[in-house]
Amino acid sequence: MKKYKILIFLFLIFTTTSLFAKGVSIKAYFTRAFKDVAYQRKMVNRVIKNFKYLGKLPPVGKKCVYIVRVKRDGSLLVNSRWRSSGSKKFDEACKKSIIRSTPFPKLPETFFARYLEVHFHFEVIK
Repeated sequence: MKKYKILIFLFLIFTTTSLFAKGVSIKAYFTRAFKDVAYQRKMVNRVIKNFKYLGKLPPVGKKCVYIVRVKRDGSLLVNSRWRSSGSKKFDEACKKSIIRSTPFPKLPETFFARYLEVHFHFEVIK
């Protein structure tokens, strides 16, 4: 029972925005304290717009995850791969879509943290 409660708590920490681009599901998970849905959508739309991959996609279900920290001015503080899809080319395309999207808009003044951590999940879909 304890493990079940912990999993529920971890799930509630993040909210998500999900959109799709070229056979790839791009989801962004934001801390629950960050409630600006319009900002979330702008951020994810920008990453989708900048996602370019011309090679053969990895098999359906493969996923690449990048964790980014965005400073208050919209620039990247950290951009690190947390999970590889198994394809260096696909992983690099995911990374470049984030880098091309920067700087992001300035963080809203209603969000008081020094930076915003976002988890971008790039998953190959049908």
